[in-house]
Amino acid sequence: WIADFRDPWTEIFYFKDLHLTYFAKKYHHYLEKKVLQKADDVITVSSQWQKDFQKFRKETVLISNGFDHEDYIIAKEREDNKYFTISHIGTLTYEQNPFQLWKVLNVICLESTEFSKKLRIRLVGKVDKSVITQIKKYNLDDKLSFIDYIPHSEVVKEQQNADILLLLLVHSRKSAKGILPAKLFEYLAVQRPILAIGSTESNVADVLKDTKAGCIVDFDDKEILKKTILSYFNDFQKGNLNNLTSNIEKYTRQNLTKELVKLLDNS
Repeated sequence: WIADFRDPWTEIFYFKDLHLTYFAKKYHHYLEKKVLQKADDVITVSSQWQKDFQKFRKETVLISNGFDHEDYIIAKEREDNKYFTISHIGTLTYEQNPFQLWKVLNVICLESTEFSKKLRIRLVGKVDKSVITQIKKYNLDDKLSFIDYIPHSEVVKEQQNADILLLLLVHSRKSAKGILPAKLFEYLAVQRPILAIGSTESNVADVLKDTKAGCIVDFDDKEILKKTILSYFNDFQKGNLNNLTSNIEKYTRQNLTKELVKLLDNS
């Protein structure tokens, strides 16, 4: 039998927030170890978690999340957009709130009238109130479009019409480095520039480097974040803000399923 870990067990970033009793924690650790040792094969979705599981067994199989080409039929033309639109599509929690981003955008707006005129922030999905509070604090609310919900059929269009797609990782904690959000693969599929904010040592950083789909800036590195945004904006002004992705075929569900079939055939 195969144990498929789409997330870690006791190393998941919110495990410590579950307020379990001492004995409940011990039992979770016991069950995790037992499953990992007894399974014929173990699959997980990131190299960090694959490494973490090696303390219980020597071999685990890496088959990442991915995207289905049929869900992402990209239109030839994007909507004409005179604004520099930075979009986040999906749930945005307190732990993902990019506090430094709002500060940096405020600074650039104060330094550049042109940037201030062109900037638009588009948040689609459930958003923690701390995000809206920070946006207002840094006088960015007049640039904000907030949409609580859209049908799934319109998500791809929203992603495609963004100039920059925000990918916001969970702050700190070891297991967070291994998180490869489904959103990352959706973003790869629509082939728009990705700006990730999170650990530069994360598996997300590895994927972005491998696919040339965007860049990642550390949570608190305001200077690099500012330079990155200005670089994207300059390309936008010149009409050259394109995403020259490569190696994304390996993340299609078709190819990932082939890896699973290969594992099953060899079991």
